[in-house]
Amino acid sequence: MRLTRVIAVCFALGCLLHAIGFALMLFGVELYGAGYPAWRHAAFVLADALIAYLAFRRPERLFVPLLAFLIEQVAVNGTFAWRAWRTTGAVAWGVPVTILLISAAMVIAAREHRAADAIT
Repeated sequence: MRLTRVIAVCFALGCLLHAIGFALMLFGVELYGAGYPAWRHAAFVLADALIAYLAFRRPERLFVPLLAFLIEQVAVNGTFAWRAWRTTGAVAWGVPVTILLISAAMVIAAREHRAADAIT
C-alpha cells in the first residue's frame, strides 16, 4: 500500500470527524468544548476532504496543502499548547503528535512531488 493512501484515509477520517462535530452542534453537543466555532468544523471538512482527495488522486500536488495545514496547526494549536504548558506545565500531547504526523506526511508528499518531477 502506498503511504499516500494512508494519508488519504487519515484525512478522510478527519473530514468525517469534523462533519460529525458540525452535525452534533445542531443538537447542542460540543465535541471540542464550548466556544469551538461551527465555521471551523465546516472549514476543516473542506480542508480535510481536499487533502484526502489529493493524497488519493494527485499525490504529487499534496505538499503545498499539507504545508498550509501544518502552518495553521502550529499557529492555532501550537500557540494554545505553548500557553497551556507555560501556565500549567501540562503538555497537550495531541498537538506535538499531530504536528509530527503532518510533518511526516509532508516528507511523503515531497517524495511524491520529486518522483513526479523526475518523470516529466
